[in-house]
Amino acid sequence: MICCESCFNDLYIKSIIKSLNQKGECDVCGSINKYVYDTDANNELVEKFNELIDIYSVVSDIKNYPIEKSKMLKDDLIDRWKIFNTSSEKAYKIIKEICKEKYECNTKLFTQPVGIAELIMEDYLKEHSIFANSSLKEFKNEIQRKNRYHLKGINKEVLGIYFSYLQDEFKAGEKMYRGRISNKQGYNNLQMGAPPYEKTLAGRINSQGIRCLYLADTEDTAICEIRAKAYNYVTIGTFVLRRDIKIIDISKINSISPFEGELDITQYSVNKIHLDEIEEELTRPLREENGVLEYVPIQYICDFIKSLGYDGIKYKSTMNEENEGYNIAILNEQLIECLDKDFVADKGIECIETKVFDIRVSYKKSFVMQY
Repeated sequence: MICCESCFNDLYIKSIIKSLNQKGECDVCGSINKYVYDTDANNELVEKFNELIDIYSVVSDIKNYPIEKSKMLKDDLIDRWKIFNTSSEKAYKIIKEICKEKYECNTKLFTQPVGIAELIMEDYLKEHSIFANSSLKEFKNEIQRKNRYHLKGINKEVLGIYFSYLQDEFKAGEKMYRGRISNKQGYNNLQMGAPPYEKTLAGRINSQGIRCLYLADTEDTAICEIRAKAYNYVTIGTFVLRRDIKIIDISKINSISPFEGELDITQYSVNKIHLDEIEEELTRPLREENGVLEYVPIQYICDFIKSLGYDGIKYKSTMNEENEGYNIAILNEQLIECLDKDFVADKGIECIETKVFDIRVSYKKSFVMQY
């Protein structure tokens, strides 16, 4: 059977199929002139899928396995892992053909409800789950209402494993933008940096008193993020990197492939839902009336990222989703402090220009006039 790159969402699998450099017509989705994988001629995916399927057992073989956690293999590969870009029936055909020998040896895995035994093992969860044997909800309750500084409900070592797969780099010369609601005269370059320590309020990423520079990928995203209203004046500062910086790209957290590198697939199966929740929590729109306590769980996680030596965090903009906008929070204090003076040798980042916009209808760029 011939399947193609379009049958998959998983970027790692797509890259393997493309590396074979074979184009043709797909038997599964009918696509033409796509990179294809022939299950009768190719074997590059066999071991990868066999290793993933090995973490599953037929539910009837797992003592006291909750019925609500059981699924058909084809459905879990779609729902949990987001591997396939097709229906569960077509996914079943693909996996059956890729893993012919395993199907013949253990047909039940493919045709009966399955589960992952470690999902219900308390000792395993305590050691291998990001939130021990609890959840993000319970972690939030602990850090917001019970224990702020000596937490027992999070395994930072495990969390650090997944952050290592989210490393990225911004190169010197890259431009970013910051918006501030202003008056008609606007702000100068120095005033567009992060507030001083004594004026630094708690934000999505930073705790009160800890400086953080929130930037955006475009002027449009910067305007959207500050939620400017009609008849506001907005100053946009253009920042340019003077050196390369290392960041963690939270926007890629859903793209970590179970087939990647030395990843422990069983451990990842336990933490996949936690990672999805962290990304959702980080990008969730927050209202002022929610109070600063709502920020605390993510501030803790972002402070951990900072402790690992990263210069910043990249995350999706919920205010400019239609244009796939993103934000960059600069955590490195040396980068932030270099903005406090006009002339600093070997600046890491610099505000090179400011512009004032007159908001006439809404904060959407199409309704903004440069003043």
